[in-house]
Amino acid sequence: RNNTNYEETISSTLGKTDIIDSQILNNKGKHTIYMKEEEFSMTRSEIIDNYVTRSSVYVVGGNASIVETSFERTNFEDPIAFSDIAVFQGASLSVTTSCFRHGNYAMGPIFVHSNATLVDDSENYGANNSAICMGVFINSPDSPCTNSSNCRGRCDALDRAFCGPEPSSSPSISPSLSQSKKPSQISPSLSPSRPNKLTEILNG
Repeated sequence: RNNTNYEETISSTLGKTDIIDSQILNNKGKHTIYMKEEEFSMTRSEIIDNYVTRSSVYVVGGNASIVETSFERTNFEDPIAFSDIAVFQGASLSVTTSCFRHGNYAMGPIFVHSNATLVDDSENYGANNSAICMGVFINSPDSPCTNSSNCRGRCDALDRAFCGPEPSSSPSISPSLSQSKKPSQISPSLSPSRPNKLTEILNG
């Protein structure tokens, strides 16, 4: 996909979306991917050289699973931009064996709001990023976190030592999407994050 001045390159609500073996690059807008109350998965994909003002993958409610996906050179054009992956409002997130490199974030590669749940963040790798947290930022319940200056929380380090070769930024490959709309309610499977790995971060 190659788009400019959009809200989202890929957007879906109340359905099921699977992105597999895809490359999404050189897009500009608020989010690259926006999912609301979705059963969402992304596998073996690359998100490269995108310009966003909030987050590359923005998830509101539902369940999100991201596996073996690489986020490269995300350029954030707003000082309150959160992360490559941000989850809110009851969303449940699992992100594993994925890589985050050369990003310039306000919060970190992965942002989990206090009203969302991190299920799994194992075997992820990060390098050459600029952020308050170099791993998973978990927002404190008593922090409104409307921007980076009033956001407090904890940081869970990424624990994988190797990612692999840098992906090429060419050519552009349209993402393979499978979507089915259904007016159903999604009940995320919730489990607590792992506080023994977390280091307190105070900001603002």
